Amino acid sequence: MKGKTITRWGKYRWQIEGFFKTVKHQFSLHRFGQKTLLGVYRWLILSFLSYMLAYWVYLHSRLYSPR
Repeated sequence: MKGKTITRWGKYRWQIEGFFKTVKHQFSLHRFGQKTLLGVYRWLILSFLSYMLAYWVYLHSRLYSPR
């Protein structure tokens, strides 16, 4: 891969990680984990959101990347 591609992917990765770090602390997910049913539901929703965001970034990068 080219350096520009790696840099672009890294930028998207850190944006997503920053978002989830913020969300994790806003909803106190760092305290609950999967010890309770509510914690499991929160973890499932967060996992689904992370997958969807990663997929949308992938689609966006394919759609708007110069070829």
